[in-house]
Amino acid sequence: MKKLLLIIFICTVVTSCTSVSQRLSSNPPPEKYQMIGASDCTGCGFLLFDFIPIAWRGMTKRAYNCAIESKGGDDLISPTIQESWYWIPLIGSIRCTNVAGIVIKKQP
Repeated sequence: MKKLLLIIFICTVVTSCTSVSQRLSSNPPPEKYQMIGASDCTGCGFLLFDFIPIAWRGMTKRAYNCAIESKGGDDLISPTIQESWYWIPLIGSIRCTNVAGIVIKKQP
């Protein structure tokens, strides 16, 4: 029984959740742009039983895109990122990422 628990523990540690780095903006701001206004948006994910990820990957990118789309812009300058965690006993934890910044529109 101890060997089985040890094997389960090792498998859990070896196969734990990982993710790759996310690049929020692929380009530097254009030379000419119009500032539309400040915007912020939140993307959340859930860890069921603090082990099974649900909508976990891409929270920051979803929040970033939501902030841009909410004002109808093309990109975000001066972005700030805040994270918050909430724990629900026996169920899991929620992680939310809030992205805020100034939405811009490219000018020809």
